[in-house]
Amino acid sequence: MEDRIRLQAPDAPVADSMDGHRELPLSVVSSFYPPRIAEPASDFPPRLPKKPPLVCGNGQIKDSRLPMVVGSTTAIRLIAARGAAGLSIHRVGQVAVMHVETLVRKLKATTAIDDDDIAAIERLPIHVKEVAANAPIVLEGDRPSQCCLIAKGFAVRSKTTDRGKRQILSIHISGDIPDLQSLHLHVMDHDVTALSDCTLAFISHEPLRALTRSRPLIAEALWRDTLIDSAIFREWIVNVGRRSASERLAHFILEMRRRLATVGLAADGHFELPMTQLDLADALGLTPVHVNRVMKALRTKGLMDFRKQVVSLDDAEGLLQLGDFDDIYLHQAPDL
Repeated sequence: MEDRIRLQAPDAPVADSMDGHRELPLSVVSSFYPPRIAEPASDFPPRLPKKPPLVCGNGQIKDSRLPMVVGSTTAIRLIAARGAAGLSIHRVGQVAVMHVETLVRKLKATTAIDDDDIAAIERLPIHVKEVAANAPIVLEGDRPSQCCLIAKGFAVRSKTTDRGKRQILSIHISGDIPDLQSLHLHVMDHDVTALSDCTLAFISHEPLRALTRSRPLIAEALWRDTLIDSAIFREWIVNVGRRSASERLAHFILEMRRRLATVGLAADGHFELPMTQLDLADALGLTPVHVNRVMKALRTKGLMDFRKQVVSLDDAEGLLQLGDFDDIYLHQAPDL
């Protein structure tokens, strides 16, 4: 039986129900929007022909004028929208699984969620958006109606003083939902900004609330996740307030290694960390010049190196002793 897809006008709202969408055989739609498979993303934004093509390569759409397209056999809902921050795609079903994979892995590390819970998470409707490094995700004073899951990349929470001085409050990685508190705290009291190019999966508050009400173990896992965030905040206060500059950097690097390893993004003493010396300074309460000196000292001692946004731990045990690092505050097991 031939695949069929449903079309919705570009200006129509994205709704949970598929009612009212026109369904056509794939061959008919392809005659208007011939597919091009797995083309490189470097041509975005595309040169738009008179008949804009449907581009489906690894779940990507590169034409911002396309209507919403749903494939019945793969349960994909897609809508493309052009914006200054990049390409936006709405997905439901199997394609969405890749975007919640790190969230599932992270929650499994801290809470005993079961297969039914995982399946329920994977069914959440998500709106995927690619954003560039340094792009704002949500700002202080905003009233978000959705939570942001980092599917890929790095982001930071921060606050900025009236004099323009920024303090980075936390680093967020793949699998994190840095604005999860917006489910219950309706006005943002800090900024969340992309630290690197990011793939973000936005989840509307209503389906997320419905999920937590119907699946108590997921509610417990997300609640526990916010409590772990609080534990990290406490450790950061101690780090900035009571440790020396070299101890601060050592502790921070070891924390990032542990968290990245939990979601499979650190191995063999090497991991990506897309932070400049200014970013590190804003996270550690130091000046960029001081950060540079500390990094040189740690490199000279053979403890670690940090080049081209990649951290290499040459002497992890020595760094552990220097940073006074104990990962219990990360609670990376259900019994912790």
